[in-house]
Amino acid sequence: MREEIDRNIGNRIRQLRTVRRQPLSYVAAYLGVTPQQVRKYETGQNRASASTIYLLAILFETNVEVFFSSWNMGDNDNTSCSVPASGGSG
Repeated sequence: MREEIDRNIGNRIRQLRTVRRQPLSYVAAYLGVTPQQVRKYETGQNRASASTIYLLAILFETNVEVFFSSWNMGDNDNTSCSVPASGGSG
């Protein structure tokens, strides 16, 4: 179940980054990690910490709840998730 949660959060990270047109290198520099590490977050290969999710919420100008909402456990298809344009810094 943890792996599924990590994949869903990773999908949301990728969605937000894509919608905001921010390259991996930019997000990585902001977080102080490598682009490869960001890719691992996006694929769910590595778990994003609470502090990383918080920083991503600030970067993407949204709330941390966005990373945990709009998907159901057991539903691997996140293509229908809506991504708010902005919503504060969480």
